[in-house]
Amino acid sequence: MQDAGHELEEATPDFAPPEQLNRAARVIVMGETAKLFYQYQYETGQKLPHRLLEPTTWAMIVQGRQISAGEMAWARDVMLAQERAAKAFFMRYDALMTPVCPRTTPKIGEMMPPPAAQKAMRLLFGTLRLGFLLKNNPFLEKEAAAALQYVGYTSPLNMSGNPAMSVPLYRHNGLPVGTQFAAAHGREDTLLRLAAQLEQIQPWAEIPQLV
Repeated sequence: MQDAGHELEEATPDFAPPEQLNRAARVIVMGETAKLFYQYQYETGQKLPHRLLEPTTWAMIVQGRQISAGEMAWARDVMLAQERAAKAFFMRYDALMTPVCPRTTPKIGEMMPPPAAQKAMRLLFGTLRLGFLLKNNPFLEKEAAAALQYVGYTSPLNMSGNPAMSVPLYRHNGLPVGTQFAAAHGREDTLLRLAAQLEQIQPWAEIPQLV
């Protein structure tokens, strides 16, 4: 980056702690998923059968229907706080560079529950309607926190609404490793120019793809 004429400085936006971000992100995602459930019912006049959805999606709907208005309001406040933190950061800096994920590329299916667990989820939360088991469940909290670690660096920018991009500058065991760049609201042009410059320096389109 420095060889390309950029001035680099180590700096961190005043984002919320990861635990708070993860919880707020879960509340918003589950609430928005449950909202789609209600929209389907209002627009079609029919109930949405759980068999039409994957077990994990249905579990998110069940959890989303258990979220209180107060918790959703808290999550919205966390989201707005990330927007303010990003705005302050980009008043001084043109772009933010981070990893995309805190780890290398996961294997296909690694982030999905095993088939036996999916069958159990469908039985418990779909057929038997035991959704209360999902509320404040420490095992599920632990699993959700582990899953959100994959998107740790993208979560605050998803909340702030800033434009961001993943650029495959590096590879590990033949798989691309993304570097995330983010910019101020409305400055997609900064990111596009930066991506074009980086591709000229370190082309990625010509790298053979794994089949």
